[in-house]
Amino acid sequence: MAEEILIGPYITVNTVDLSAYVQEMTINREGAIEEFVTSNVGGTTVYKRRLFGTQDFSINVTWSDDFAAAKVHLTLSAGFGSPYTIVAALHGSTPAATNEVWTDTMVLGSLPAGGAVGSHLVKQSTFMHASGTPTADVTP
Repeated sequence: MAEEILIGPYITVNTVDLSAYVQEMTINREGAIEEFVTSNVGGTTVYKRRLFGTQDFSINVTWSDDFAAAKVHLTLSAGFGSPYTIVAALHGSTPAATNEVWTDTMVLGSLPAGGAVGSHLVKQSTFMHASGTPTADVTP
């Protein structure tokens, strides 16, 4: 069984490459499972059915924070509350069957800043799908 190490995550926010600041990244695809049961007909056992319902898409990132121009805080702050174009992948920017490069229009729900005195500043962000359809490119 192959095991992978997260090396070289890739993310751009409104075309600004912030990949060098990523400490952790998780790309989430979720779907609601809808359940229903039909009535028992003529003594026949009827099992529950489950259907795939609505879907959601999000990306969680833990950053090493940087307040310089075109870096983490100012890039995220410039578009806070508005949709961002996000391009993200777990293994660099080159699409492949083993590296889906996702593009989506997303919003950021919170923009924390700060930390303990004398500690490395980190920022945790969750980008949530806003509109359109997230696309995964796997073509090299």
